[in-house]
Amino acid sequence: VAFTDDVWKERLSSPFKQTFIASYHPAPSLDDDPRAVNEGEDDGKDAWIGTVTILGPSELLPSTLAPLDEVRVGADWEMYFLAAMWVHPGHRGKDVGRELVMASLEWARTNVDPKFSGEQEGKEKVVLLLVYNSNASGRALYSKMGFGDLVGVPVEDGQRWMSVKV
Repeated sequence: VAFTDDVWKERLSSPFKQTFIASYHPAPSLDDDPRAVNEGEDDGKDAWIGTVTILGPSELLPSTLAPLDEVRVGADWEMYFLAAMWVHPGHRGKDVGRELVMASLEWARTNVDPKFSGEQEGKEKVVLLLVYNSNASGRALYSKMGFGDLVGVPVEDGQRWMSVKV
């Protein structure tokens, strides 16, 4: 879905979540207008090749965490949620996803969420995500980044919860 610049600004402007974008500036090629190649011209736009959003505790809807509440998981956690992870198919396997996840984990590690200001003692920061079982490369990436399966938490068919402490 193509959004207007205003819609993107609104979606990206909350202080309670962070969106990371991986991009690159494609060089002109011989397939482009030959004059552009010869003159080194381009359209000045970076191509987005990956994105991920991490939601802080103040941004999370209770319905997102309801499955964890059902089985009493996470009562002592300051929970963050990794969402909307996407890497362009032509750039998968090139560490773009790893860089996006690393940036998200670092943001969670250093973020001070107003929901927990003053009561962070005793709460562990944990990043959660939902991933499809059929997404073997995604599961492998998350495992390499330290995420483990949250066993016993209800999920929709074909999905699993994963978590990592930061």
